[in-house]
Amino acid sequence: MTETNTQGTFVTAGNGSAAGELMNMQEASKLFGVVNKIKSTKGLISDIEQQQSDFVQASDEQLDHLNAFVNSKTMEELKNLSPEELDEVFTFNGQVIEFQLKLDTDVKKQVIREDYLILLKETGEAKRKLEESLEELDNIYKDSEVEIKQLIHQFGNMDNYIDAELQHKLDSMQTEEEKDRIRVMIEARRNATYLDNLIEHYQSFSVANTMNEYKRQSQGTRVFDKYLKNAKSLGITSDITRLTGIERHLPEKYAKYEDLFLFTVVKYIAYKKDLRKSIDGMFLHTLLTNISTLILKFDTNADEQTQQKSKDLKVAITRVLDIFIDQQI
Repeated sequence: MTETNTQGTFVTAGNGSAAGELMNMQEASKLFGVVNKIKSTKGLISDIEQQQSDFVQASDEQLDHLNAFVNSKTMEELKNLSPEELDEVFTFNGQVIEFQLKLDTDVKKQVIREDYLILLKETGEAKRKLEESLEELDNIYKDSEVEIKQLIHQFGNMDNYIDAELQHKLDSMQTEEEKDRIRVMIEARRNATYLDNLIEHYQSFSVANTMNEYKRQSQGTRVFDKYLKNAKSLGITSDITRLTGIERHLPEKYAKYEDLFLFTVVKYIAYKKDLRKSIDGMFLHTLLTNISTLILKFDTNADEQTQQKSKDLKVAITRVLDIFIDQQI
């Protein structure tokens, strides 16, 4: 059973839990996961619709006509349409459906038309599966709508919830030893936004060697191999190479240092002594998540707290990069 206390903190009651305790982490993660999956699934459906419309100069009604035809045919039938049949398909209400690409021969037109119908068939099937998944997710959402809306209203996203949950644990701990354990985790998560650990690390010595390794593939590969080994020991399985292009989201002067920030993270983890899962694992996992959600795939409609966090992370990244840029001047 769920309830809200007078301060508006989301709590659970019953099952022997103390009043004021935040919702179970696993349950909150599940509910936020539903919201994220709905959002990402809708995004994928939108991408497919955009892909389908990008190639042709067609109205929604004309696209519906083409999709209806494609849905009535097998893939084999689509691959064996005659030029006359293609002419008929790409004519709707007396108007020829043209492509964005200028086609100067009938042969090119036939090939492009065939390829486009096959594209519609493949993407249409993918879209239908996504729509089925979305329907299932919507049903799950409706079953927990009150809890989900309250979580979103109070915390915005799972990341903010974790911060609140850790602070709640810190406030409820009885001994300094217990409090120190939580403080370490809070500090690691804070570093994943403000990057104080990276800044302090790279300010403490010349960064010339790091720049050489960044520029030379063979040296960079050795660093990356060490990173992979250490990341695995920290329980990190996320592919960091998927988070490229961060500098393109920063002021223009940083664009030419493509993936330099990512390399500074890789080297920091690769050569750090005394790696600890509770500190370095927490930092790296949270940082990779932050890069993805706060920069590369940032939702411009996010709550105010998340918007500020995105700005803070970008500023922190530029501070790290400035260490390298300033030493080169």
